[in-house]
Amino acid sequence: YFVIFVDEYTRYIFIYLMKKRSDLHEIYAVFIADVKQAHSMRIMTLCHQMITYEENTPSTIRADNAKEYQKLGRTILQKYGTKMEFTHAHTPQQNGIAERTNLTLMNKTRAMLFESKLPANLWGYAVRYSAVTNNATPTRVLDGDNPYYAWHKYEYKIENLSLWMFAIHISRRRIERASYITELLS
Repeated sequence: YFVIFVDEYTRYIFIYLMKKRSDLHEIYAVFIADVKQAHSMRIMTLCHQMITYEENTPSTIRADNAKEYQKLGRTILQKYGTKMEFTHAHTPQQNGIAERTNLTLMNKTRAMLFESKLPANLWGYAVRYSAVTNNATPTRVLDGDNPYYAWHKYEYKIENLSLWMFAIHISRRRIERASYITELLS
């Protein structure tokens, strides 16, 4: 499983992998720590996976009616003072940005795994890589800036972005070329 938190203004994606849905409480605590470390801000609204900010802790979360979110809502109201808003059943439109982001990440992940011919058990790496590339890609919402820049206030160093399974493709091509050259020479 994984959970994403999408900043409503910058569209910056926080992604966390989890082994079971009940890990959501710990992940939320890590998320809060990440936000405070980056900006010393209070999360004012977190919409299912969407955030807006105030001073130092969350004020509201919007989520679908999944049981793990309901349980999280009770816990974080007591611990962080964050209120929970639940969307109506079968209405992903009420949480459009987060739902669209989820769809985009999963489509990229499937495409990367299919194209690289890697096993499905590497989906965690692929979905995290999808989020990183999404954060580093300019968007119309930010007038050509990318979410990474809008969140961190400095550009993402594209050289830090390793190509997805580049080594596998290079190795495959080298083997093909080596066998082709061997055929030519013999």
